[in-house]
Amino acid sequence: MNVRHTFRALGIGALLIGIQVTGPATGRGDQTPPPASSSSSDPGKNTSQSPAVKTQSTPATPSQDSKPATPKSQSTNGNGDETKPKDDRKPEEKKSEEKKSEERKSEEKKPEDKKPEEKKTEDKRVDDKRSEDRKSDEKKVEEKKVEEKKTEEKKSEDKKSDEKKAEDKKAEDRKAEDKKSEEKKAEESTEKEKGKEKESSGKRTVSSMILTVKLALIADPRIFPYEIEVEGGAEEIALSGKVGNEGEKSIAGSVARTVPGVKNVVNKIDIVKDLPDVLGRKQDDILTHQVKERFARSATLKAANFEVKTEGGVVSLAGTVRFQVFIWEAAEAAREVPGVRAVRTDKVKIESEG
Repeated sequence: MNVRHTFRALGIGALLIGIQVTGPATGRGDQTPPPASSSSSDPGKNTSQSPAVKTQSTPATPSQDSKPATPKSQSTNGNGDETKPKDDRKPEEKKSEEKKSEERKSEEKKPEDKKPEEKKTEDKRVDDKRSEDRKSDEKKVEEKKVEEKKTEEKKSEDKKSDEKKAEDKKAEDRKAEDKKSEEKKAEESTEKEKGKEKESSGKRTVSSMILTVKLALIADPRIFPYEIEVEGGAEEIALSGKVGNEGEKSIAGSVARTVPGVKNVVNKIDIVKDLPDVLGRKQDDILTHQVKERFARSATLKAANFEVKTEGGVVSLAGTVRFQVFIWEAAEAAREVPGVRAVRTDKVKIESEG
């Protein structure tokens, strides 16, 4: 019985002392626990006296982000153990206080967490700025190169333009000189003609008559190949030269008589029986010369060194070549010569044929 009363008395005394002595909690929520009871559970010892319980409170240091904690009561049970004070706050208030505490902790932690991120962001901005500056410098260099290139091209174009203008000017000067020379020659020729007209004013009609007869003879295809001379006075015309037969001689006289103003024609033209052949050979020689000139314009045909012969307008080629295509090229070149009637290549050999 004495032990039970002793425990009860100790518990009530500790509770009363805790209610009177409790003060505001520290900013960190620390409290100094009461000293343990020195009473013994041994029934043989005197337990009528209650141990002195001292409660020391540490004044809280107020902070800007913290609020004073709600004072809590402390008590000890009969065994001297600390009992938790009763929390009379409502659940909603308790949750609100916990939420605010977490927010304060989060806000205190954020500045430290932001520093690395801000540093990374700042470094990235610096790198981006450097990259932009570098790109800007490269762009300026490229623009400068393009501008220099345009300048060089413009200088080159201007130089070419100046050279072309100089060439054009030289050409114009040459043309002007040639024109002056031609005009001078024309003036000299005119003066000579005037002098001749003055010297032979009485022969003007006769000269015109001779030219008119010559033009009439050339206009006739039957006697066109022959060279016929025309002489005479005011009313009489004399013909001389060579033709192939008596019929051609008669044709020349008849043509001369058709010219107005001619009253008499003296026909002194000689007849040469083989003259057509002579003229033919002469024409063949002309064709041969023209074909060789065509071959000389081509490096391939010139190197082939063809032998060319013409008879009656038919061109014959001879020689040795490496490829048949050279023969074809030579035949085409000869065919383009006016007056050539045919081209023979049977006497041209290819080197592989021996």
